[in-house]
Amino acid sequence: MTRVFSSIALAVAVYFISRVIAHYFGLDEIAKALAQRAKLLPAELNNMIVWLVPGVFALLALILTLIFDPWTKIINAIAPRPELGSLILDGQPVFILTINQRTSAAEAECYVDLTNTNSQLLEFDATLRATVNGKDLPAPIKTAGYIPPGKGTRLVIRMSDVPLIEKPEAAFRYEVAYRFRNSQSRRTIKGIEWKARLPLDPPPLDRPQRHVQQRFELTTTFYEQNEE
Repeated sequence: MTRVFSSIALAVAVYFISRVIAHYFGLDEIAKALAQRAKLLPAELNNMIVWLVPGVFALLALILTLIFDPWTKIINAIAPRPELGSLILDGQPVFILTINQRTSAAEAECYVDLTNTNSQLLEFDATLRATVNGKDLPAPIKTAGYIPPGKGTRLVIRMSDVPLIEKPEAAFRYEVAYRFRNSQSRRTIKGIEWKARLPLDPPPLDRPQRHVQQRFELTTTFYEQNEE
């Protein structure tokens, strides 16, 4: 929408600048004389030519700016922004379920590792959401930081008092806005789901432990992926 409004503003500016230039250099009379000689318009409408020509220039300016979007090119030339998709997912997303055998309470951890493939330092702001075994994170987690070129960061959520179900499942969504200093932002969004293929293993009776990280086979899928 901003692009449309800026293009319309440019077209209006081009129209009035064209009128001022035409009036200052006496082009109105030349245009009317040419129109009369070429019989482009009926004689009584020749005065309209001084309004039509600037209107044509304004219309061309509107069409060209909508097609080629010079505003974005100018802004990117002044303050280049990161390459599209340059904050990448590194490795596999991870879901860990830890069970307290004494209380049967469970804790969950979900995380992803992201790597900055740009040659400059990135600033980022992230919003994280998660659901584990039907329990939602009480509120989205917001975090921010910096990632040096070629380095990575970890986005992680932890949840306590997670209900236990026969086949654990979890969903994790992250939305990250990233940018160079004083540049426009890019965004990367991913939604990840984990579902256990088999029921949880029973706890080992011969080696009781207070906390056990359950190992189970997971199916990992992405239900949302978007790069802007």
